[in-house]
Amino acid sequence: VTTTGGTGVCSNVGCGTAYRLRQGENGWTETVIYQFQGGADGAIPVDRLVSDAHGSLYGATAEGGLPGADGHFDTGTIFRLDPPKSGETRWTKTILYQFKGATDGFSPQGGVIFDASGALCGTTEFGGTHSGGTLFKLTANEPGQLWTKKILHHFGARTEDGINPTGSLALDANGNLIGTTLS
Repeated sequence: VTTTGGTGVCSNVGCGTAYRLRQGENGWTETVIYQFQGGADGAIPVDRLVSDAHGSLYGATAEGGLPGADGHFDTGTIFRLDPPKSGETRWTKTILYQFKGATDGFSPQGGVIFDASGALCGTTEFGGTHSGGTLFKLTANEPGQLWTKKILHHFGARTEDGINPTGSLALDANGNLIGTTLS
């Protein structure tokens, strides 16, 4: 992903893109597969995308989404990009979750990963009960509905806890989530 560029109107530099690179006989060719538009569509895609067995890609935007509970308009989203259907060229994007700000958390920074159960896990840099960010888990609902979010941890309760998680999560052999905090 790119955090700027594309056609969206975000500070005159675009709202970000998702792209594919393919190696051919004459080198690498880039194809933009999605251009984020800002607002409810999401803006500033972060970190990396993860794929499922069907070729769909999952990721996070640090901004965009609906206005949050605390008045933030750019609380971030978790999205899925589905590959084009046979005979088509456009990827389609679905918002799986829109952060609400405040204790719900906002501004995801490290993308998402799948845990052993197939749920998506990630972090928000800000918000949560102690305003130090959150670790969350999203599980699928009926088609067409937003996914259900459960907060697994609120950062910032203790000094040694760390605050503002920003890097990618990793999953160890025992199914534990491992990550880092900015402070």
